[in-house]
Amino acid sequence: MKSSWRPVTSNVPQGSILGPIQLNIFINNLDSVAECSLSKFSGDTKLGGVADRPEGCAAMQRDLDRLEKWADRNLVKFNNEKCKVLSLLRNNPSHQDMLEANWLESSFAEKDLRVLVDTKLTRSQQCTLVAKKANKKVNFKCTVTPAMPRTCRKHIQM
Repeated sequence: MKSSWRPVTSNVPQGSILGPIQLNIFINNLDSVAECSLSKFSGDTKLGGVADRPEGCAAMQRDLDRLEKWADRNLVKFNNEKCKVLSLLRNNPSHQDMLEANWLESSFAEKDLRVLVDTKLTRSQQCTLVAKKANKKVNFKCTVTPAMPRTCRKHIQM
C-alpha cells in the first residue's frame, strides 16, 4: 500500500515540506544562536532587543549574522522580502540592519498573529483595517444578496 501526498496548509511556512511538529524540532536550537530576545511561532521568527545605543544596535546585527550562519549550516534561507524592522523608539537612530548582504526594510506597521502592530503601539490602524473588512461584508450583503436566489442566500454567513 502506498500513501499519497496531501497538502498541509496551516502552521507551516510557505514552501516548507515539514509539518508543524517537524518544523518546531528543526528550529528548536535557533534560540541558542541569539543573545537578544528571539520568539518563534508557526514559521515566523522575531528578533527583539533594545537598540537605542550603538551597543544595542551592534548586538542586534550580531544576532542577525548568527541567524544567517545558522541558516547556512541548516541549508535554509530567510525570505528577505518578508524580513522587516519595526522600531518602537521615539527618536529612531539612523541604524540599518542587514541580513544576507541585504539592507532590511523599515516598516511603520506589521501584522503579528493577525494583529496590526505599529511603531507607536496604537490600535488605530488595526481598528481601521477591521472596520474596512466589516464594511465590505455589509456592502456585499446589502448589494449582492438581494439579487441572489433564496437557496443561495441561506448559505451566506457573516
